[in-house]
Amino acid sequence: MGIFLIIAGIVVAAILALIQIKISRRPLGPKSVAEFKGIRRLLRQVNMTEKIINYSIRDQKGRFAPQVPPDVPLLAKSGWILQEPVTLDRIELRYTQAANEGDLDKARKKLIKYWPRDDSGQHLPTYHEAVDQFDPPKLWFNGASYRLLDVTPKDDGLALNLTRGWYWDSFDTTEPLLFEAARNFARSQGREIDGRYRKWLEDPYDFSQRCAIPGVNTLTVRQGEYGSTFYMHDRTDVATAAGTVHVIPAGEFQPSHDSPQSAAREVDLWLTIVREYVEEFLGHKEARDRSFAPVDFERQWPYSRLYEARKGGRIGLYFLGIGLYPLTWKPEILTVCIFDADSFDEIFPCMVPENEEGKLDLPFQRRMESGIYQGWPFDDATVTEFIHRPSALPAGRACLALAWKHQHTLGLS
Repeated sequence: MGIFLIIAGIVVAAILALIQIKISRRPLGPKSVAEFKGIRRLLRQVNMTEKIINYSIRDQKGRFAPQVPPDVPLLAKSGWILQEPVTLDRIELRYTQAANEGDLDKARKKLIKYWPRDDSGQHLPTYHEAVDQFDPPKLWFNGASYRLLDVTPKDDGLALNLTRGWYWDSFDTTEPLLFEAARNFARSQGREIDGRYRKWLEDPYDFSQRCAIPGVNTLTVRQGEYGSTFYMHDRTDVATAAGTVHVIPAGEFQPSHDSPQSAAREVDLWLTIVREYVEEFLGHKEARDRSFAPVDFERQWPYSRLYEARKGGRIGLYFLGIGLYPLTWKPEILTVCIFDADSFDEIFPCMVPENEEGKLDLPFQRRMESGIYQGWPFDDATVTEFIHRPSALPAGRACLALAWKHQHTLGLS
C-alpha cells in the first residue's frame, strides 16, 4: 500500500508539473484576445451601443438620479443640473496638488482578469495596455488632467474640487465600466449590465476609488440676423465613444502642458474650451504635445483671437450643469457657447470639415461666402431629432435639451 501511494503521488506530481509547464508555455490565448476585440468592436456598433445606453439610463438613472429632468440622460445629484444657466465665473474651481494616487491600485486589481494575456501568459495589468496592444486608437497619449474629487452645490452655482491626475488613470479605472457593461449585456442577451467592478464601486458619486476626469462638452451656437444655428461632430478617430455624434468642441479637462505649474495655472474651463475650438474647428494639431511649451492664451494666435473675443463680450459662455454618463460614471460638464455671427465668421473663416477626431456633421457640405460651414438650425424639430438620434452621446443630448429649455434666458428664442 505504501509503495502504491508513493507511485500515485509521483504520477500526480508529474501530471501537475506537466499542466504547469503547459500553462506557463501557453501562447497568447486566442479566445481571450478574440473576446476582447469583439467587445471593443461592439462598442463601436451604434445600434448595440444605443441599446446598452438606453438600458443603463433606465436602470442606473432610476437607482441613482431620481431628481434629474427626464430629458437629461445623465446621473446627477440635487443641484448638479442648474435651474438656469449661469456664466462661467459662477463656477468655483478649487484645485489642490495633493493627490492620493495609490487608491487606484485596488481598482486595477479588480479588473485585471478582463484583459488578455501577454506573451508570457500573464494578464496585461491595465486596460490601456490591452487597448494599446490589440486595438490602439489613432489619437492616444497619457497626459496630465484634472481629476474630480467632489461637487459642492452653492446658492449661486457650483464648486468643483479638483486635483492633478493622468488620462490613463481615468481610462484604466472609469472606462472599464463600459467594457464590463457591454460584456455582460452581450452574455446575458440584454438582461443586465452590472458586473463585479460596478458592484464593487457601488456608488457612482464616490470618486475615491477611481480617477474621474471630467469631459468638457460645449454646444456651439452661431447667432445670426435670421436665426441661430449649431454644430455637431461625427467622432471617429478617438479613444472613447468612436462612431458617435456629439456637440463640438468636446474634450478632457486638461492643462496645455504636463508640468505641475501648468496644471495649477490653467484650472479654467474656458482655456480647455479654447484649445478644443482651435483643434476641432480650425484643424490644428493637439496643443498638448508635451514637447511644446504651455499655450500663451492671451498672445499666441489663434488662441488669442478667442480669448480677446470673450474678453470683449462678443462670446457668451454659460454653464448648464454637470452629470455622470450612466455607462461609465464619467463626469460630464455641460456648457453652451454663443457667438454673434460676425465674431464667429471672423474667428473661424477657415473652418475644417475634418479634424484628427472626426468630421463635422453638417446639413450642407459647402462653405458660405464668409468661409464657414453652415450649421444646423436651432429649432425644435432639429434639436429634437438630435436628442433622439441613436448615435448621439448622452452629454451632447443633455447640452441640447438644456439649451433649448433655457433658450429665452440664453437669448436664443
